[in-house]
Amino acid sequence: MYPQTSLLSANTGYGRPYGQYPYGSYKTDNSLLFNVNNNNDRRLHRKERVLGINVGLSSKVYSISNFGGDVTVVNDTVGTMDVVAIGSATQNFGVVFNRQLEDYTTLEFTPVQNQLPVVMTDTEGNLWNVFGEAISGPRAGTQLQKTNSYIAYWFAWTAFFPNAAIYQ
Repeated sequence: MYPQTSLLSANTGYGRPYGQYPYGSYKTDNSLLFNVNNNNDRRLHRKERVLGINVGLSSKVYSISNFGGDVTVVNDTVGTMDVVAIGSATQNFGVVFNRQLEDYTTLEFTPVQNQLPVVMTDTEGNLWNVFGEAISGPRAGTQLQKTNSYIAYWFAWTAFFPNAAIYQ
């Protein structure tokens, strides 16, 4: 998406295996490095990476692995908010925006493939990037409202939001 980006080099002068995950099987086993109060919630694997959103007393998660290889778009409702969740397991991202605009229009989105940072379009013909900004179409320059959402391991999300719904 950003071909002019500068990257840090792994040539640091130290003999470290920078290309390898340093924590062994931690990502895939059920062990935790610290105690949490939700040890019995096994609806998902403890280390499942989820994109979670909290709206008032409602909470919902979207498993990153369920987004699949292509860009996936989910038009959904969490609590009282109409949202759009966008993600890709292969490209390792997930974001959630409020899909109701300031003029009370609620948009319906569909995915756009192979055009990053563009990830979706709507029924009005606007193209939207991964940052929730309309980059072309009649609403060019419009910004979707950010939500109280982030990516976490399942065990961490449910420690704060134990009654979270899981998008299927």
